[in-house]
Parts: sequence; structure tokens; C-alpha cells
Amino acid sequence: MGLTYDYFYSLTPRVFFNIHEGFNQRVEMEFKDNWLRTRKLMFAMLKPHLKNKNATEIDLFSFPWETESNEIEEILSAEKADEIIQQQIDYWEAIDRKRMESKA
Repeated sequence: MGLTYDYFYSLTPRVFFNIHEGFNQRVEMEFKDNWLRTRKLMFAMLKPHLKNKNATEIDLFSFPWETESNEIEEILSAEKADEIIQQQIDYWEAIDRKRMESKA
């Protein structure tokens, strides 16, 4: 992630979590972008040789994150989503409270 030791040890758990999540999202985005570019090149090279001249890149090769029925994702109801958000808020408030108490 490129953090210096001094900066790393100065971070609160919440800030580190946010930096870590942002870093992971960037890595995942770059990963997907590289695969999309590879598919475009592959499709450009194969297009003249395809029997179906109307084929698209996705018809030729689709990625798991492009399919509609993604089994990994779970569809949450609005109530369940609100409950999870409230749990996260409570969790981080407890950490912040402990940190403030330890400074006093």
C-alpha cells in the first residue's frame, strides 16, 4: 500500500480500514481493466475469422463480474441494509469512544 512506518502507526483503525478498502478497490479495478483490454485485443484478432459476424466481445468471452446472476452477491432488503449500516456505525463509535478514553 506504500505507507511509511510512521504514517502507518499514526493511523486509527477506522482510517486504516478506509485506506485498505480504497487500495483493494483500486487493485480490483486495475485487474478488471487489464482483463477487459486483453479481451478487446483477443476479439479484434479473432473478429475476421468468426463465423458469426454479429458476435460481440461478451458473446465470445464473458467475465464472472459481468453476469447478471452473480451467486456471490446477496440481495439485501432495505431493512437488512439499514441494520448492517447501524451495526457498522455502532462498531466504529465504540472504537472511537475507547480511543478518546485512552487519551484522557
